[in-house]
Amino acid sequence: SLSDNDADRAFLEGFRAQLKTAVPTPNSPAMKALWSPFNLALGESIGQGTPPQQTLAEAQAKVKDQMAVVERTGKASGGQGFAVVVVVVFFVVAVVFVRSVRKAGGARRLAREAGENRSAYLWAAPAMLATLLLVLFPFAVGVGMGFFMEKGGLGPVDGAKVTVDTKGKVQVITGASSIGQGVETVMAQIAADALGVEYRDVKVIHGRTDVLEYGIGSHASRATVMTGGATRMAALNVRRKALEFASRHLVEAPVEMLDIVDGQVVRIDRPGEPGIPIGKVAAALAPSPTTVEFGNPGLTAEGWFETAGMTHPYGIHTALVKVDPDTGETKVERFHVAYDIGCAINPMLVEGQIVGGVAQGLGGALFEEFVYDERGEPLSVTFADYLMPTANEMPPVDVLLTEDAPSPNNALGMKGAGEAGITGVGAAIAAAIDDAIGIPNAITRLPVTPQRLKALLKKRGAVPA
Repeated sequence: SLSDNDADRAFLEGFRAQLKTAVPTPNSPAMKALWSPFNLALGESIGQGTPPQQTLAEAQAKVKDQMAVVERTGKASGGQGFAVVVVVVFFVVAVVFVRSVRKAGGARRLAREAGENRSAYLWAAPAMLATLLLVLFPFAVGVGMGFFMEKGGLGPVDGAKVTVDTKGKVQVITGASSIGQGVETVMAQIAADALGVEYRDVKVIHGRTDVLEYGIGSHASRATVMTGGATRMAALNVRRKALEFASRHLVEAPVEMLDIVDGQVVRIDRPGEPGIPIGKVAAALAPSPTTVEFGNPGLTAEGWFETAGMTHPYGIHTALVKVDPDTGETKVERFHVAYDIGCAINPMLVEGQIVGGVAQGLGGALFEEFVYDERGEPLSVTFADYLMPTANEMPPVDVLLTEDAPSPNNALGMKGAGEAGITGVGAAIAAAIDDAIGIPNAITRLPVTPQRLKALLKKRGAVPA
C-alpha cells in the first residue's frame, strides 16, 4: 500500500511468493533472511525521518539481495505440498497393508486367521479410505501478507507523580487507564529502572482524578510512550532530589559520586560500602529548615513529557489459510506477526497483546458483521447472529518482535503496540484467500463468510452452480 507503481506491486508479489516457503516455519532462516533486511531498511528510513513514500524503494534494494538465497530453498505451493503428503501417506499405507497380508500368509490365511491378525491389517482400510477422500475432496491452500505502518504515541503532553515513603516504597500516580494492556506492570518497570529501586516496591495508581488533576487516558497506542515517558521523568526528578539532599546532609560527598542501587544511596567510588536506604532519605526530607530549599517536603516529584510528533511502528502479518470450495469455509491454519516496536519494555505483555489483537482481527475478517434488513432494522441482535471467533477458530500465532528502529521522539525509543495485532489481519487473510482460490483481488469486502465466498466462486465459475 506504500506505492501504486506497477514495478513495486510486481516486487511485492514476488516477495510474497518467496515467503510461501517460509510461512509454515516463520522462525526459519528463510523467513528471517527476508524480514531482517526489509525491517532494517524501513527502520533506517523512518529513524532518519524519511517520508513513507520513499521507504519501499529503500527496502527493496536490500531485500532483492536476499531473494536469490531464499530461491534456492525451493518453492512449493499449497497444492504441491498437499499432493506430496497424499502420495507419501498412500504409499506408506499401501506398503504396510501389503506387508501385513504377506505376513498373514496370503488372502486365504488372512481370512482364516482374521481374529488373530485383525490388529495387523484392519486399520489400513479406513486409513486408505481417508486418503482417497482427501484426494477426491481437496482443500485449496493460500498464503497472504499485509504490510502496515501506523501512528502511535499520540501527544502532545502527559504527566505523572512519583513518591517514595519512609519505608522505601514507591507510589506512581498516572493519568493513564488500565484496559487490560498491563499499564501497571509497565509503569512500575519504567519507574523502578529510572529511580534505581526494586520493581516489587513500586505501586501504580491510575485513573484517579482526585490525586492527579490532569490525565488524558489510554488510547492511540499512547500509554507506554506518553505516560511511560512522564513516569520516567518523574522518577528521574525524585532520584535527582534524593541524591542532592544526600550529598549535602547525609553523605557529604559530591553528587556526581553518588548513585541509587537496589533502593540504597551508595558511593560509586567505594564499592561494597553500606549505603543509605532511600526510605531514610525520604524521612529526612520531612518539613524542616534544612529541607525548604528542596521544594515540597518529602521525597516526591512530578514529571511531564511532551512530544512534537507521533511514533511510526510497522510490521507484516502473514496468514496461511485453507479454503473448502464446496462449502466456502475458510480456516486460518497459521498466522505470523513480525513487528518492530522500537523498545519493548515487557516483551511478554507485547506478545500477549498482539495475539489478542489477532483474535479480534480474525473476527472482523471471517465472522463479525452487523446486518440490517431493508428497513434498517438490526438483524445481528444475539450472539447466535453475531458470530465471534472462539479458541477453536484461533490458529497458532507466531510473533517476531524487533527493536531495530527506536523512535527518536523519546529517550527509550518506544513506539507503542496498541494496534500491532489487528491492523494487518484482514488484509493478510483476504490476500491468502485470493491466493488459495487463484483469483487475484477477488476479496473486496469483509468478513469473508462461507455464503459470501461460495457466491463469489459460483459467479466466477470456480465451482459448479
